[in-house]
Amino acid sequence: MMFSWRNLLQSVSAIDTLLDKGNFEFTELLDEEDLVQECKSRHTKLIEYICRPENMTRVINYFAEPPSPNADNKTLTKYPYVCSEIICSEVSAIADAVCKREDLLTQVFSFLYRPSPAEPGEAAPEPAAAADVQPQLVPLPPSHFVYCSKVAQYLLQRKVAEVLAFLKKKDDFVPQLFKHITQPGTVEFIIKLFQCSEHPDGTGTLEWLCQSNLVMLMVDLFSPTYPEEVHEGAAQALSEIITTSFMSTSLGSPVVRNLLEEDVGARIFSLFLQPIQETGGPRRYTALSNGLPAVSLLLSCVRRPDYDEVSPASALPGIFRAALDAMPKYLELLKHNDDAASMHSSFNGGCVLVPLGAHRLRVVEFILALVQSNYKCVIDYFAQSTVLLEVLDLFFQYCWHTLLHHVVLDIVLFICASPNNDAKLYLLSQGRLQQRILDAEVESASEAESTGLVRGHIGTITKLATAINQLLPPAQAAADPRIIEHIEGVSGWSEYTANTLVPRQKQESQLLGGRRPGTLSAEALEGLLNEGGGVLPQPGDDEDEDENYEDGDGQTYDDPEVHQTGYAFDTGASDGKYPAGFSSSSSSDSDDDSDSDSDSDDFDDEDEDEDEDDEYHEPQEFSIVQWSEQKIKDLDTSNTNTTTPPSNPSQTNNTTQPTNTDTTVPKANPPEANTTEQKPPQSEASAAPVLA
Repeated sequence: MMFSWRNLLQSVSAIDTLLDKGNFEFTELLDEEDLVQECKSRHTKLIEYICRPENMTRVINYFAEPPSPNADNKTLTKYPYVCSEIICSEVSAIADAVCKREDLLTQVFSFLYRPSPAEPGEAAPEPAAAADVQPQLVPLPPSHFVYCSKVAQYLLQRKVAEVLAFLKKKDDFVPQLFKHITQPGTVEFIIKLFQCSEHPDGTGTLEWLCQSNLVMLMVDLFSPTYPEEVHEGAAQALSEIITTSFMSTSLGSPVVRNLLEEDVGARIFSLFLQPIQETGGPRRYTALSNGLPAVSLLLSCVRRPDYDEVSPASALPGIFRAALDAMPKYLELLKHNDDAASMHSSFNGGCVLVPLGAHRLRVVEFILALVQSNYKCVIDYFAQSTVLLEVLDLFFQYCWHTLLHHVVLDIVLFICASPNNDAKLYLLSQGRLQQRILDAEVESASEAESTGLVRGHIGTITKLATAINQLLPPAQAAADPRIIEHIEGVSGWSEYTANTLVPRQKQESQLLGGRRPGTLSAEALEGLLNEGGGVLPQPGDDEDEDENYEDGDGQTYDDPEVHQTGYAFDTGASDGKYPAGFSSSSSSDSDDDSDSDSDSDDFDDEDEDEDEDDEYHEPQEFSIVQWSEQKIKDLDTSNTNTTTPPSNPSQTNNTTQPTNTDTTVPKANPPEANTTEQKPPQSEASAAPVLA
């Protein structure tokens, strides 16, 4: 029998050996390292074996059923993972084998009907008292729960019609789903459900979820009877649902319409005001801190595209009306934070401060979302109450809270940019915004004399003062006379603008560091090569620099790219004066002329050699350290004995021919030593064409 070399390329895998043997344990197959990869490679015999009903049940049991107490490590970790990867291996035959059997789908989704592995304070289920009573399911380990959720998401994406038809038969599916809101993968599965509405086989999915009371079930998770982990999970689910809904169907989504209803909003704002009261501990508004940003996101999604000066409050969407009705109670939260423990500040001599608190910051962000809704009636409501006054009080009280400063600044800037002159006048008169700015400047200057630090909100105060002055002509062409009279009537404001605000604006508008760095001159480059380095020149030291580009400080540059980076680098060849990889933008006029002539058909004899090597390369930024290393490498290369000689050695007058028998290629003298002009050596691949 002849042995062919082709037999060397044919190998029988261990999986094929097992399948051919026939009599083997299922765990032997799971122990094979390339099992999942073989499934993804569409191994026909393997897939047919796995899709057998009894084997498919085994596969699902490894991750959908809790392991026995005496299970080994492989049964606890490896086998569940491998089996979940087999189901999710993108093989249609495997997905079909699961979805065509309702008992297998029931087994997969049984994780939703088990107690959550992380439900706090819940006692373990007791065994059934009688034989006819069905015992409660045992919780899954957290890792098994993740595998089940992953398989459920995969099957929902691959078999939309089959999985949705199965889930719609379960009347308690949505309540059971929200019981596991704190578990990894639950929110992702909810999002996959919403995305099914975009699939042709998923028509009616959102209507089915609304009929299952999804919105109210999710809102009830913000109850103070649930721990903070549940509030976090519910807030994440609400935010993802809002984002997903507006990315697909916008206001046409029945879920969004349900969220905008007034009774739903009233329920949300009522639960947010109920804190968690722990024994011996402070009250914590965890539902508000986690859930109110999601509601602010909803309000920003339904904001008016233009400023609405007509609609009354009764014509607003239901959630806006519910928010305004609950605003007096939220206003009480802004006034004080009695439940927070006082703390000593590291500034101002260690004075005692009451922290702002995450819940009060969320309320201010919520007010910003209402103001930016572009409803005039909402801003008028704030102007008629003390909401904006309380917001300003917090701004000037917490002078080091940067997040608060940004939110308050956005509120004031939006009102100043709106056509609502009454609200602007309210901030200036009732809010005493100008006088409070003047007082804060005086207090900050006084503290700076002793501590050397200005207050943290001075930068935001500068922007507020600038916005106030922009309400005057000529910045505001049709300025309200009442606003002009009030701004100009505040004592000390004109002096503050002239002596403090304008100089500060001028100083802050300057470039960081004082001025942009200029390009390096030839002398500075040579100095970098000397021992001990060289001194970098200041911008403007090169008198030959073209003045055809000027920045705000009067600095001139011949290349806008140099103006941006300070240095102009490219990957072109060196001309002997500058290193390879560097091109000077402060060269003389003759150099500029030669560069421009290289793009035309007319060449000067004295610049012809230089232009042949002048190829355009994309500018490349790198540090001066990298440039120095490259220069040293170039110098080392030029000093070796492997340099290629000129293409025509006979034209070189001072080239010394080697007298020994060494195979080293002779080295040409530097161009300065030549009595006749010669071209620099080039390789055939990079040589420029010689012009006649």
